[in-house]
Amino acid sequence: MTLLTLTPNPSLDRILTLDALVPGAVHRAASRTLSPGGKGINVARAARSLGEAAWAAGILGGRTGRTLADLCEREGLPARWTWIDEIETRMTSILLHPLADNPRTMTVINERGDPLSAAAWTQFTADVHDALGSARAVCMSGSSPPGVTGDHIAALLEGLIQSGVPLWVDTSGAGLHAALKIAGVNLKVNGDEIGAAFDVAVTGVESALTAARQAHAHTGGTVVVTLGAAGAVMVSGAGALHAVPPSVQTLNPIGSGDSALAALALAFSTPGVPPQDALCRAVAAGTANAITERGGGYFTQAQYQAVLADTRISVLT
Repeated sequence: MTLLTLTPNPSLDRILTLDALVPGAVHRAASRTLSPGGKGINVARAARSLGEAAWAAGILGGRTGRTLADLCEREGLPARWTWIDEIETRMTSILLHPLADNPRTMTVINERGDPLSAAAWTQFTADVHDALGSARAVCMSGSSPPGVTGDHIAALLEGLIQSGVPLWVDTSGAGLHAALKIAGVNLKVNGDEIGAAFDVAVTGVESALTAARQAHAHTGGTVVVTLGAAGAVMVSGAGALHAVPPSVQTLNPIGSGDSALAALALAFSTPGVPPQDALCRAVAAGTANAITERGGGYFTQAQYQAVLADTRISVLT
């Protein structure tokens, strides 16, 4: 195993393609797809697209949970699930429809998920430690269910740091605030997430760099802020970098940040890979995901390598 990816609040994604979206109208979907969803699951899938192995871990329950687990198994994504009888895994509705001059607009409706008890979170934490095995790195991604506090998240993250396995976190809100208090945590967040954490507007490279430096001062770990088409900024003990992908036509951005995280965690856990190469790989993986129609970490090595060849890196001061 190379990566262990944690998804505390996974979802069963229901993707509907519509000819149009009209509020108040009755619609007939042109197509429907069910897919295992959740940021950590996307990270595991992206790691596989990059030619590496990963295990997914998460909290599941009910019929939707069983469907999600079955879909992961059919897809060939190995997993270690924590089954909680009293919850029903949430669903996410993704509507693909034309809007104005964009023929492939996405409207996403996220359910929050059922509340989780402290005992259930304790069981998840124990299962995560049991699953560590030979993992080169651990990635925790996405939201947490209602009932999970910042203290719960901090306890899990502190235990993982103490295990000695490199830890990457991609979350927001209470989870990000908890991560910012723990020395050694590496962060991969987008501009909106880190901006909200420090109550600043992240609108470009300069403001992303300022926020990333603040986060690095808190944790001492590597901090990467993704900026969509503007690439990503990295701050680490080795300095500050900015990587920019080539100009592409984005078809599906869902999972691009997760794909970037997979590439980062793999690169940083591979001896001899310098930070500038790691950041270029992350930006290339996120961009390769965005140019696919499916998104979610489904991209090919050919797409990734083509983008990587045209990704540019610069040193920031």
